[in-house]
Amino acid sequence: MKFIAIGRTEILLESVTNLISEGHELLLMITCPSEQYQYEKNENDFINFCKKIDVDCIVTNDLNSENILKKIEHLNPDIGISYNWKTLIREKAIEIFPFGILNSHSGDIPKYKGNAVRNWAIISGEKRMALTIHLMTENLDNGPIIIKKYYKINGETTIQNLYDFVSEQTPNLFLDAVNGLESGEIKPIMPSKKSEEHLRCYPRIPSDGEIDWNSSAEEIDRLVRAPSSPFKGSYTFLDYKKLIIWEASVFEPKFEYLAIPGQVVERRIKTGEVLVSTGSNFLVIKKATLDGEKDILKPTEIIKTIRTRLGLIDTSIFNMNLRIEKIENILNEMKGGE
Repeated sequence: MKFIAIGRTEILLESVTNLISEGHELLLMITCPSEQYQYEKNENDFINFCKKIDVDCIVTNDLNSENILKKIEHLNPDIGISYNWKTLIREKAIEIFPFGILNSHSGDIPKYKGNAVRNWAIISGEKRMALTIHLMTENLDNGPIIIKKYYKINGETTIQNLYDFVSEQTPNLFLDAVNGLESGEIKPIMPSKKSEEHLRCYPRIPSDGEIDWNSSAEEIDRLVRAPSSPFKGSYTFLDYKKLIIWEASVFEPKFEYLAIPGQVVERRIKTGEVLVSTGSNFLVIKKATLDGEKDILKPTEIIKTIRTRLGLIDTSIFNMNLRIEKIENILNEMKGGE
């Protein structure tokens, strides 16, 4: 089929390569200006890719503009594929494609629509995550479903695992979807319209990774795994220093205990692990760094005694302390200049 590719990231380039290798014809690539990128591949990579195969590449923030719609219509595509396009594509654009525009979404549509869906799936304790190829509509992540593939989530699954799954499977699923629609072997399935089966996810920001030690160890462990590498990690405070926790696990003590959440209860010298009391059970800290440090250390190298309480301050107090230090430095410089 003749197709147009819309979006960003290396995953889209790999998907296009996959389709071309199977005999499908790329008519046009549409991507965004570089300031929109937080990825390894930027618009120059897309332009160079298209030059090698003699295909036009449009760099724009507005796919719905009349000029672009006219160009798309003139090319007479059969189908479109979209990955990580940053805005909604209007119905006027979608209608140009006889087979519609396929979108890849890392959520179990109609659940987990929207933003940060992989992170939310881990935080929410889901047992699996779906990668869905669906037909686009003007409504967010809401069109007919073409293909789904699931990844099992367990107590060791990290956000990197889910990202790797999406990177590996998306190009294959786009190819299966295009081939299936072309042959008629795949029939689009409308998602449920029942409101109780829909779930909208909203963006997360770095401060959402702050640990509340009153939560259970299970909840904190999920919070650690959800924004771990390649993100900025979950964190707490050790005195007035930010402690970033990269890997943890849950330990259920076989004895009765009394401890305030956030209290260090054990240092395991042989493994370098540190156990911390939570609202329920202990959290085993396995890998951590102090903010500003590059090296990931054994927690026992950072936390020297069980007479340590984590999380005695929160982000707002930490930021206030930074501002006070900055003001003090400015005042000292002013005094030194007198």
